[in-house]
Amino acid sequence: MRTGNGHKVRYRGTARYHCDDPKLAPFNHMIAAIESEADPATMTLKGISCEWN
Repeated sequence: MRTGNGHKVRYRGTARYHCDDPKLAPFNHMIAAIESEADPATMTLKGISCEWN
């Protein structure tokens, strides 16, 4: 998505995690909402994620 501020790019999305390893079982069925902004001109990446279990 173009932001109108130079080369900055915004990303929004979701992620989910599932693993068969019993040690990582607490992370199974976890979902997250992710929002970030990247600026390749200054080599910066800012972002935040919120998790639900």
